[in-house]
Amino acid sequence: MNTSVTSFEQCSTEEDSTRTTKKNHNAGASGCGQSTRIIGSAEEEHIETYRSEKKNLHNTVGSLFIIISRVNYRRQQRERGKSIRQLFNNKHTINADSTDNKSGSCLKQ
Repeated sequence: MNTSVTSFEQCSTEEDSTRTTKKNHNAGASGCGQSTRIIGSAEEEHIETYRSEKKNLHNTVGSLFIIISRVNYRRQQRERGKSIRQLFNNKHTINADSTDNKSGSCLKQ
């Protein structure tokens, strides 16, 4: 089983007091606030798989958001077009029963 030692070091410096760095060591090393743990190759592979799946999921969610936004926009445009057509049609509907006997033309409602 392949193993690597990963340590996370948290040091206080004048520039950045909360800087966290990740370093690989062959054995436990001394340092300021260092904690070392051994990670097996299976766990490393699991971590990499998790990171790539997380990235893929993030991209998928972003794509879905864009698609949903476009669908909603098109629906709004379609409804706006329908309401404009309905207003136009209601204004220009002709009732076949109401005719003007003098001129024979249809009256608008």
